[in-house]
Amino acid sequence: MAASRHAVVVLCAAFAACGASLPQSAGWLDPKTGIRIVVDAVDAHPSLRDHGRTLCVVSPGGAVQRFALHPENGLGVPCNLYRLDAQRLLVVDCDGVWITIGAGGEVESRRWCWRRELPREFLGCFRAERDRVYRLEQGAAPEIYLFKDAPDGVERDG
Repeated sequence: MAASRHAVVVLCAAFAACGASLPQSAGWLDPKTGIRIVVDAVDAHPSLRDHGRTLCVVSPGGAVQRFALHPENGLGVPCNLYRLDAQRLLVVDCDGVWITIGAGGEVESRRWCWRRELPREFLGCFRAERDRVYRLEQGAAPEIYLFKDAPDGVERDG
C-alpha cells in the first residue's frame, strides 16, 4: 500500500512539473511542420500593461523550449513570424533577435541581426490582447526593428 501511495505522489509530481513547462496559451500551430509557436506574458505587473515575454517552441513530440524576448513596455511591441522554407520558421523580435526553428522544432540559432533584410513569407505578428494573451495577427508586417539593444548571450550577426 505504501509503495502505491509513493507511486501516486511521484506521478502527480511529474504531471505538475510537466504542466509548469507548458505554454500558457495555445499560440499558433504550423500546419506544415506541426510545430507550435507561443508568446507568453510573464512577470506581469498587477495594474500596468508592461510585462516580460517568453517565446515557447513546442515540437511535434511535445518538447518545449523557452526563450526570453524583449519585455513589453505597454505600447504593444511586435514579434513577427516568417517561413524560411518548407521546414523552417523564423521568429524576429522587436530588438532584432532572429530565432531560427528547424523542422523538428529544434532551435537552430539565436542571432542579433539588426536591420537585416526580412524574409518574404510573413506569417503574422504576435500581439497581446487586453487579457495579455498573445495571438498571431495576419496582414501587413509591422516595423520590427524598434529597440537596438542586443541582449546578453545572443550571437551577433556580422
